[in-house]
Amino acid sequence: MTSKTYRLSPTFCQDHWERDCGETDKIVKEGKYCVYVQLDADGYADMLSDADLYSDHTHFDPPADFYKLAQSAKRVAKVLRAEGPPEPAATKPDPATVSDSDVKWTRFGWCSFGPEVAHDQCRVEFFSTFDNTMHKCKCDCHQGGAEIVQW
Repeated sequence: MTSKTYRLSPTFCQDHWERDCGETDKIVKEGKYCVYVQLDADGYADMLSDADLYSDHTHFDPPADFYKLAQSAKRVAKVLRAEGPPEPAATKPDPATVSDSDVKWTRFGWCSFGPEVAHDQCRVEFFSTFDNTMHKCKCDCHQGGAEIVQW
């Protein structure tokens, strides 16, 4: 499951964790005015719903005692909504289902000319999760029908 790091208000986060919420949350870095928390999709949803609930200080009795906690919860909810949830991990598609418009043809740096080339390490294609594109090599060694092992 993918995760994302958020810069959040520590007052609400500490209260959230003291109530045994956020089991999958990971503290990356703590400071006096902020805490960097790595959240997965479940942790994000848990933190956001809890922050929404606690952002109304009139929910508590007496309301004045929980004003700072409510303000911190509002800041956390605002940051989480602005940043958005962690993106799901991109999965490698089946090469047979990839259309030509989703393919970027290139010459990989590990391909070189000559009979001394170690083609057993040479990839014909790879899927990039950065741009969600299948990259295929167009060098002579792949076009010539050489025996290639894919990773």
